[in-house]
Amino acid sequence: MTQLLQPDEYDVLEIAGRQRLPNRVIEAFHPETFSATGYPVHVRDEQELWRYVDVMHETRLEQTVNQVLGGLTDEEFSLFDRAVRFMVDFTRAQFGKPLRCENALLRAMNIYRYIKALKPKAVLELGPGSGYLGLLLILDGIGYIACENTQAFYLLQNHLWQAAAGSKFLELAADGRSMREVLAGLPDGAALHVPWWKVVDLDLGTLPGSVDVVTANHCLTEMQTNAMKYYVRFAACLLRHTGGTFMFEGWGNEINHPRGNIAKEFAETGYQLCHADESVTAYTSTLKSQTYGSVPIPVSYPRKLRNLIRKIAGLQTLPYAFAIERFSGANDVSFAIRNVQKSLLDGAARGYDDIVRLLSDLYGSNGKNEEERFLSLIGQNYL
Repeated sequence: MTQLLQPDEYDVLEIAGRQRLPNRVIEAFHPETFSATGYPVHVRDEQELWRYVDVMHETRLEQTVNQVLGGLTDEEFSLFDRAVRFMVDFTRAQFGKPLRCENALLRAMNIYRYIKALKPKAVLELGPGSGYLGLLLILDGIGYIACENTQAFYLLQNHLWQAAAGSKFLELAADGRSMREVLAGLPDGAALHVPWWKVVDLDLGTLPGSVDVVTANHCLTEMQTNAMKYYVRFAACLLRHTGGTFMFEGWGNEINHPRGNIAKEFAETGYQLCHADESVTAYTSTLKSQTYGSVPIPVSYPRKLRNLIRKIAGLQTLPYAFAIERFSGANDVSFAIRNVQKSLLDGAARGYDDIVRLLSDLYGSNGKNEEERFLSLIGQNYL
């Protein structure tokens, strides 16, 4: 049975969902950073969803492959090939022509490789964007739960994951059940899609269900503060039975909130830092192990001032309100991350030229989508 949502259907469901929620919840799940920058997150027709197929990482292809990924292993390249070909078929059927997807898809492969190293049975993603991490996990047969608060991205995710997961896809927006009810009987390997108005459960301590990994990539600092605080606690509840990991690639745009605020919230909620470097940051939700790194601690005012000066000068790339440095500890999560990185030191089997060759075979010689063509005209590169 199809569970595809149309824009007007989503809007009606959202209005009905809002009627049952208090003001502070509605305020919390407002897309704060998108609103601040004017980024569009609402559509009136499903044919407008083409605009969201490859966004947030425009102009970064070569940097993503060479500097972030360091190339792909043969196994990763095979999955990338499979995912791109899936997207060619999906976008042709959805929009009448194949649309490029490589920027966002390749960036998702970075956090995918570290999640995969932990061998999870189920993953929760907050703020899935164009939906490519979810696609990779679904294609890999890993259970997946996703929460999203913007209409346009939610609709694209709905269409994409329905096509990828088939009968294993569960769309909660139009389902009469609560998230709690569905989590209590969620089948192994299912892909559950949760809209913002159903994600809040006021009895988190008794929430059923569990996951092994939670991830939120490039969005934690973009959330409204109270939504971020809720999600950190929500994640801890789903991780509590597995002693799992909260792992993410990037903190997000810091136009409204510095990443140090997020680090402080992790510390106050009881998470412990497992690993931190340019590629990935990971926290554990368990307090029982003493082999994990210490939680971040407040730094002195002179050091804060020094870090602020370094930030202004463009030298500070790590949180400046809390003392998170590059960290790798004697714990299973950090070991798994470093093993992945070590395996790439001698050079990945597939590099930038292999990826470009595959994309050229599938899409032709035009190497830029319409977003990138506009950005080229104004000389804007996102690095």
